[in-house]
Amino acid sequence: MRFSSFFPFCFISLSAPFVEAVSLWSSTPATFSDIIRQAYPIGNGRLGAMPFGDPGTEKVVLNIDSLWSGGPFENSSYTGGNPDSDKSQYLPGIREWIFQNGTGNISQLLGSSDNYGSYQVFGNLSVAIDGITSSTKYNISLDLSTGIHSTTYTTNNGTTYSTTVYCTYPDQVCVYDITSSSTLPEIRISFDNQQTDPSLFNTTCGDSHVRLTGVTQLGPPTGMKYDGIARLFGNTAKPYCSNTTSGTLVVPSTPGNRKLSLVIGAGTNYDQKAGNTASNFSFQGADPGPYVESVTNAASKKSEKDLRSAHLADYGNLWGQFSLDLPDTAGSSSLETSVILARYNASSPGDPFLESLLFQLGRHLFISSSRPNSLPPNLAGRWSETVGAAWSGDYHANINIQMNHWGVDATGLGALQSPLWDYMEDTWVPRGTETAK
Repeated sequence: MRFSSFFPFCFISLSAPFVEAVSLWSSTPATFSDIIRQAYPIGNGRLGAMPFGDPGTEKVVLNIDSLWSGGPFENSSYTGGNPDSDKSQYLPGIREWIFQNGTGNISQLLGSSDNYGSYQVFGNLSVAIDGITSSTKYNISLDLSTGIHSTTYTTNNGTTYSTTVYCTYPDQVCVYDITSSSTLPEIRISFDNQQTDPSLFNTTCGDSHVRLTGVTQLGPPTGMKYDGIARLFGNTAKPYCSNTTSGTLVVPSTPGNRKLSLVIGAGTNYDQKAGNTASNFSFQGADPGPYVESVTNAASKKSEKDLRSAHLADYGNLWGQFSLDLPDTAGSSSLETSVILARYNASSPGDPFLESLLFQLGRHLFISSSRPNSLPPNLAGRWSETVGAAWSGDYHANINIQMNHWGVDATGLGALQSPLWDYMEDTWVPRGTETAK
């Protein structure tokens, strides 16, 4: 689909090439202080990931769609904001005031907002490669058409590293893969979470894997449980658990071994189907441990090539439902993304390449955060680096939920709206029935 919608395009599109803007890239890694602006997010609906891309000291911020503090997990008498007594006597006066003045104060109708909570980060996967002190030829990128995040660089000893990260919907895991031009040095793998009280989580190391488990509140009552595993697979080295650093898996350097692959799975004990009167609005489901073990075990039995192929087929089918090619009038297609942003001036004729890139980024974010059996994207999409997401990372029905879904049907992604309809039916209808009473 080619667009030349704006009048100036009629004069310049004949000489400017039409391109499909599908790549974000940078010559520097992301930093934690500005990760939301600098990192390139990926996901598979339930899971979200933001790799930093630091040479030799990689961190990947990980999110789970349902990981939330507060609510019924931390307060068994939580009402979802509904009042605990009849407030209907206030309605006539509020209505009359609104009819006369256009707006009104509805605070008399509301219940307590205590224990509201927030969407929060699961933790960070850390991958430390021994011996890297400096690097050149650095590039970090996200291919929006494939959902694959890539980092390449050459180290101080002349070795070239290539890292790819993607979150596959068919296998319900994220995959972290490193290849090098020479034998890999020792690599140390661990989980951490510097945003959360250390008393709330535990990191452990087991046979070819590391694990992070925790709760949002020690209790009583015990808060939401969460669990995640990063599992080594397809590797010829013999890993072992560090004797000096708890929760760290050490992969020793093995002659000829130039590849390391991990699958990452995570979950919580949240159950959307338990948000009703029959379940006392507990939202509590099964312990996430068995699910996380099962999904990472199943994925680790496949080759990285097969996991990637399944991901590309699934993601590509959705991406290919729509295309947008605009003229590259400003010559932006070869420039670093930060440079394109810095020189953009909305009051000028603009930059069709950047505008189409942002449009395509929106499609990628929706594919990555809204899948069957996941929650719908919240106000943070699927990505937050803190335990207190902006606006709590919640769902605002006044307009923000709608904004997340604008353009979805028109660009071939209508089938991915099912999480929103399921969420409304399973949670809003039961609570709303009580609100109406």
